[in-house]
Amino acid sequence: MPKLKERQFYNIVTGKYETIKEELIRIVKFKNGSYSLIATSKKIETLKMFKLISESKLEKMEKKYGKAKKYIKSKSK
Repeated sequence: MPKLKERQFYNIVTGKYETIKEELIRIVKFKNGSYSLIATSKKIETLKMFKLISESKLEKMEKKYGKAKKYIKSKSK
């Protein structure tokens, strides 16, 4: 698997990489304490794509995408 650029996410449904606009990316913190970038797919509106980030990159990412929020899993219908 090639190394993804910061704004590239892998869409598991289509099997392709998507480049997401900067304003559509957020930072979330999971229950286990790890951090991730989250974005919504351009092709499938309900599909969320995640990319884990290390704590060493967290400060740099927060300057760019805003403070990390607690991740709340949405309930499926």
